[in-house]
Amino acid sequence: MLNRRGHIGTVLMVFGALVLVIYALFALQNIRDDAKELRVQSRILVVDALVNHKIVLLSVKDLISRAAKENAGAGADAFETAFRNSLSAFATPLRSSEQSSNINSVFGKLAVGDYPPLKLDGEYYVLTVADVFDKTLPISRDSKPLSSSEIIQYYSLVVRFTREGVVSLGTG
Repeated sequence: MLNRRGHIGTVLMVFGALVLVIYALFALQNIRDDAKELRVQSRILVVDALVNHKIVLLSVKDLISRAAKENAGAGADAFETAFRNSLSAFATPLRSSEQSSNINSVFGKLAVGDYPPLKLDGEYYVLTVADVFDKTLPISRDSKPLSSSEIIQYYSLVVRFTREGVVSLGTG
């Protein structure tokens, strides 16, 4: 009869290779799952950033409309001073109540009056607030750890308004 002991090593090698292939397949599947989770977190962060930016713009529009309407009866010379004071008073509570997932400098600049004097463009006032940002941080929707990603949007805010309210609001 032939010596069959030489086949034990070959069988063990085939079995070992099979174990390594199965382990590699499991590792690839885990990498795919991790990448899928990372893509989902990134999409959620981008949507949160877009929503937070829209909320900030709508809040600014409301603040400026309220400040303009409150001082609509002021004289031409006194309007800007009264408008700045009202806008500062309206923006101060929003500055201190910013959510932890959205940090921005718009309300801070409006509260302290860190913007140039109003320009008069025909019948419209133009308010320009330069170099502001919105910073969106990931928020936990379950007990999983948060990623270290964040989105920061830098822009300048240009608002055209009358004493009755905001006509247009743009970012640049």
